[in-house]
Amino acid sequence: MSKSLQLQIQRDKMIELSTPYIRNMMKNGSLSVEKVEILSLVLAAKHGFCEMMEVLLTTGQANVNLADSSQGNTALHYAVHYGQLPMVKLLTSSGAKNIPNKAKQ
Repeated sequence: MSKSLQLQIQRDKMIELSTPYIRNMMKNGSLSVEKVEILSLVLAAKHGFCEMMEVLLTTGQANVNLADSSQGNTALHYAVHYGQLPMVKLLTSSGAKNIPNKAKQ
């Protein structure tokens, strides 16, 4: 499968996965650029969407060390938790730091 086809599949899946979260944030008035950024990073890391993560970090210039507000987890936390080794390698080579979350992990 070509890299562009993988990216298209990952993009479509990201839209499918993020839509309910974004709708909820719109409903309760908490939608912000930062929340969409962390949601995108988390979903890409959790599901091992390396091609999408590359786009987020290069083209989108996302902050690789951005943490979610609920647990203080970064994309690296999610990649490790879900066993996404290629994603862990991509994130660390892109400057991800081992930042302790609220649980000190």
